[in-house]
Parts: sequence; C-alpha cells; structure tokens
Amino acid sequence: MSEWGELRLSDAIEVKHGFAFPGDGFGTETAAPQVLTPGNFAVGGGFRRAKPKSFDGDYPAEYLLESGELVVTMTDLSKAGDTLGYAVQLPADEQFLHNQRIGLVQLIDPSLLEPRFFGYLTRTRAYRDRIVSTATGSTVKHTSPGRIGEYVARVPAVAEQRAIADVLGALDDKIAANEQVVQTADQLGRTILQARAETITGDAALGEIAEVVMGSSPRGEELNTGGSGIPFYQGSRDFGFRFPAQRVWTTFVTREAAAGDTLLSVRAPVGEVNVIVERVCIGRGVAAIRSKQGRPVLLAYLVRHAGPQWEQFAGDGTMFASVNRKQIESIRVPAFGDKEAELLEVELASLESQIRVVLAESRTLAALRDTLLPQLMSGKLRVRDAEKTVEQAI
Repeated sequence: MSEWGELRLSDAIEVKHGFAFPGDGFGTETAAPQVLTPGNFAVGGGFRRAKPKSFDGDYPAEYLLESGELVVTMTDLSKAGDTLGYAVQLPADEQFLHNQRIGLVQLIDPSLLEPRFFGYLTRTRAYRDRIVSTATGSTVKHTSPGRIGEYVARVPAVAEQRAIADVLGALDDKIAANEQVVQTADQLGRTILQARAETITGDAALGEIAEVVMGSSPRGEELNTGGSGIPFYQGSRDFGFRFPAQRVWTTFVTREAAAGDTLLSVRAPVGEVNVIVERVCIGRGVAAIRSKQGRPVLLAYLVRHAGPQWEQFAGDGTMFASVNRKQIESIRVPAFGDKEAELLEVELASLESQIRVVLAESRTLAALRDTLLPQLMSGKLRVRDAEKTVEQAI
C-alpha cells in the first residue's frame, strides 16, 4: 500500500464553466446531443438519465462533449444540496452539450490524480460536507470551480488511485451493463404498446381509467432520514429509471400511494414517471395515478406513452412548470378494449418482472460499492481484499 498525502485539487484539475444555451432553442429530440443538467446527477453519485433535452441552434463547438469526459454539477435545487459537487463520467457512445450549470473537469497533472478516482472522491463525506457548507444560495445552491479546487484531499499514489477506481468501477460497470438490459426491455415494452395503439382509433381521458391522488407534504420536522415510518417522496429528485430511491421517511402520513401506483412528477420537470412497490407518503411535487381496472403495469406504460402531452405544462420562463389534477385527468391515452388491455397487461407485466429482477441486482451491487467506497477512499481497506469481495459479487 502506497503512502497517502495531501493534494489540493487545483494542483491537478481545472473546472471549466459551460455555455448559456438560449431557452428558446430547447427541444426533446432523443437522437440529438442532450443538454446536461443537474438532473443528470443521481443522489448518492453516478449518472442519471433525465427527460430528453436537446438544443436546436448554434453554439461553440467546444461545448459539445464526448462520451467518457468527466463533468461536475455546480448547481442544486434541493435545500440539502443533494447532488452538488458530484462528478460523473459521461456514458459511452453518446454526445452531450455542456450547459452553464455544469463544470467540465480537465486534468492538468496526470501524475497527481486519476480522473476516475476523483469521481469517487466526490462521493466521500468529507468532500461533500466541504462543498455543501461553502455553497452560496438558500433555495438554489451553487458552488464554483474555485471552491472545488480549494478542497484538500488525502490521496495515495496514482497507481493505487487507479487500482481503487478499478475495484469500484467493476461494480459500476456491471450496474451499467444491467442498465442496458433494462433499457432494452423497456424499449421493447414501449414498442409493443405503440404497435398495439396504432391498431385502434379510439382514445380516452386518463381520468376515465385511473384515479389521481395529488401529493401533500408533511412539515419538515415530521421527516427523518433514519428509516422511521414509511418512505416519503417529494419530487422527481428521488426518481430512478423505474423505481424511486428511499432517502427520507415520515411517521406523519399526509397522502398515500400504494404498491403498483404510477408516480408522476407534477412540478418541473413535469411528466417524469416512476412506479411504487410499497405503501409510501407523497409530497406536493408528485401525484399517484392508480388504475381503476386493476391493470397497473399497462397504466404506467400509458402514462409514459403520453410523454409529449406533458410538454404543454413545461412553463414559459415566467411561470414555474406544474400540472394539477384536472390537467392530469384530461391527458388522452389509447382506449383498448378489455380483452386487448388484459393481454397487454400480461405481456408487459412479464417484461416488468425482468426489469425488477435486474434492478434489484443493481441495487445490491450499488449498496456494496457504497460500503466499500469510504473504506477504500480512506485507506482503511486494502485493494486486494476489496477485489475478493467484488469478484464474489459479480
């Protein structure tokens, strides 16, 4: 094990500001490079896929980022700064646009810092505490390249940094491979629904086939992070690819969602969708949509299928984007007959079962990574011991 020493981050990296893309050029083209936003950073670390956000207009070529580049979020909308300062590596085989609220991490001395190690460093408690405590703003928190660069970390030699990143990266690589499996199954489900929808001509209001429960938030003092009570979801910040991540609980239940309900983000970004697998409390940033026909899986796909309709509630720059119960109930969805709907429910439920199994494995791997990370990043756990644990897991 190499000796650990102190490193001021500004000696090893530079963080470059992004471009202020004009708001009137934003779109939702999935085939175009996506504009990076703080929503692309997952709570706890890692890349998160957000609603499509493209840009139709001119911009300097230097702000087109390639896969594998390292970026850091410098703005966070949550009171606790949930993702502020996290660094992630951009996914393979994709292009992104470098937005002004995101920093591009550029290595200036490879002999001092391994980029992937830096990404894991930003998930450590000491770094997080420093970045959040020095942030400006009360409602919207901001950090800066200077504040990130001022942080002094304890690090080993680059060779050991690389070995630590390899161990943690092996778990993240498996999680990423699982994500591809999940996305393939999800796309198959969407394709099946689209193909069936094209064979019918009728549609119905969402309110005809589903009950909508708008969220209502408990007071702050009625929330906890220790697991007391039932999970509480305030908005899309906790959303994952399919299921939300448990982060906050409450013993004072205001509005409930039940297992199988579709969870819809009703505040910016309007229209993001997750599914609930247990009884939870929902806050005012989300609504629970419950099938009246006992077909929860089909309902979730129908709500996602209505994606373009949510754009009308995206806001105009002067009004905060939001949607109410009446507007949700008015969304039009394909009206399948009972027999066809039941066949779709069975077919889509089979795909969802596969997705759930793979995501469960990913959660287990992520929990292992998060257990190993602070031990490896502090030097308390030797790399070769961690390697054995990881080999058994994957």
